[in-house]
Amino acid sequence: MFFVCIFNSFRMERAKLSYKEFFFCAASCIAMMFVCSRIAYAISDIAVIGFSFKGFFQDLIYGGIVFYGGMLGVLAGAAIFAKLTHRSVRLMLDYAAPSIPLFHIFGRIGCLFAGCCYGFECSWGVPNEDFPGELFFPVQAIESLCNLLIFAGLLIMQKVRKSDKYTLEAYLFTYGICRFILEFFRGDTGRGIWPDGLSSSQHISIALVIFVAVEMYCIQRRCFRD
Repeated sequence: MFFVCIFNSFRMERAKLSYKEFFFCAASCIAMMFVCSRIAYAISDIAVIGFSFKGFFQDLIYGGIVFYGGMLGVLAGAAIFAKLTHRSVRLMLDYAAPSIPLFHIFGRIGCLFAGCCYGFECSWGVPNEDFPGELFFPVQAIESLCNLLIFAGLLIMQKVRKSDKYTLEAYLFTYGICRFILEFFRGDTGRGIWPDGLSSSQHISIALVIFVAVEMYCIQRRCFRD
C-alpha cells in the first residue's frame, strides 16, 4: 500500500489532484477495497459450504479477502471520489488502474510467504508450513511476475499513446486472461470451485474479458461510423 501511494503521489498531475484531494481519493479507494473484498469472500464461500445467512454475515465480519472484490472496490472508491468532487469518472478510473497490478505484485509475494493461495502439489516447488513435507507449485510468484509485466505494459502504453485513456480496459483484459489461466495451477479449493469445475475467479475473469471485448468492439464500430 505504501509503494502504491508513493507511486500515485508522483502522478497527481494526471488527474489534477491536490495533496488533500489525493488523500481523500486514496482513503475512498482503500476503504472500498476492504469492504468489497470481504463481500466477495463471503460470496465465494457459498461455493464451498453453501449459503446460510449466519455463515454469510460471519464471513463479512471474520472472513478473509478476495482480490477481485478488492479490485472492484478500488475502482468503486475512485468513481465515488470522482462523483463527489465533480470530476470525470473515466479519468479517475484510468488514473487508478496501474495501482492495482502494482499493489498485487506485493500482495502475491505476501501470499507466497504466508502460504495462502498456494499452487498444486508437485515434486518441486515451495514448502507450506500447513502441509509439512509437501511442495507446491509457486503460482503466487508467477502471478506476481505477471502483475509486474502488466504494470510495466500499462506504463509503456500510456507513454507511447501519451494518454491514460483505456488504461483500465487494458488492465482488465490482460489480467483477466492471466488469472483465468493461473487458476488451473492453484491447489487451494477454499477459493470456491463451482459445479462446472471453474473457480469463482475464473467466472469473474471470463465476464471481465467478454465485457472489455464487447466494449472495445462497440467503441470501434462507433468510431468507424463517425
